[in-house]
Amino acid sequence: MSKLTHEQHEGLLRRLNELGCPVEPNHDPKPYGLEIEKIPGLTLNKIFDLESGGTGCVIEFLLRNLLTRPIFIRGVAVDVPWARFSRRSLLPAPHKTSPIYGNYQFAGGDYFDAEYVLNRFFACSRSRLDPGDELQGVLLVTDEMPIPDKYSHLEGIGVLLSIFDSRGNTFSERFGLRVDRSALRRRERQQAETFVAGGKSCD
Repeated sequence: MSKLTHEQHEGLLRRLNELGCPVEPNHDPKPYGLEIEKIPGLTLNKIFDLESGGTGCVIEFLLRNLLTRPIFIRGVAVDVPWARFSRRSLLPAPHKTSPIYGNYQFAGGDYFDAEYVLNRFFACSRSRLDPGDELQGVLLVTDEMPIPDKYSHLEGIGVLLSIFDSRGNTFSERFGLRVDRSALRRRERQQAETFVAGGKSCD
């Protein structure tokens, strides 16, 4: 097989991108076109115990379409060291009749302005991101599985955010999150206080 010239190689890369097989100019085999950018400085990123049990997760990022064609998003997943959170676990938007309408809220936890939450975008089965478009905000995820006991309060862990497009490409980025075990500590204190109160005699 003869070696391609620079012009021929660049033409092949353009053709592959047009056919839905995106590759970067530096020949990196990972998909190219949808950029997941970390927000610099202090962010809202964290993973935490929910008051009602289970786990909540907040990932703040910017999403950008680098291609000259639209990208249609089909799904999102978050891999933590012990499990995977699928799109079925996205925190749902409050109903219009809800007293917190206009905000998202983890049960008994933090509020987030709906305008800065990306859940509605990812909840659709075919959301569109046009060339050059950018989205910045937070992804709010819940899961019934609790954080394992071996992870301590304020410990840092790595999670993998993966976004899937309609052409079968997967775009991923790793984020560092802090572990917040405040809710678990409160539950343990309440259980201990209940146990002590229940054990008092009535002499």
